[in-house]
Amino acid sequence: AQKPNPKGGYNPGKYIVSFIGFAPYDNPNLVIYIAIDEPQSADVSGGSIATPLAQDILKEALKIRGVEKDERLAVK
Repeated sequence: AQKPNPKGGYNPGKYIVSFIGFAPYDNPNLVIYIAIDEPQSADVSGGSIATPLAQDILKEALKIRGVEKDERLAVK
């Protein structure tokens, strides 16, 4: 999302990117929401910036919760 300018309109090049996901897909055990304020990247897509972080967090959180990995769905 573009960040609004208090004087009106939007600030050029200022964004908040976000990602929401859940795991495992067939029986959700966890939900994650990540928002990054003003990412320092040329690509301002939440999917490309926030998804890798969400994936790492979900992997560790599922291990802690004892949810077993389904090898059929593993990212290769």
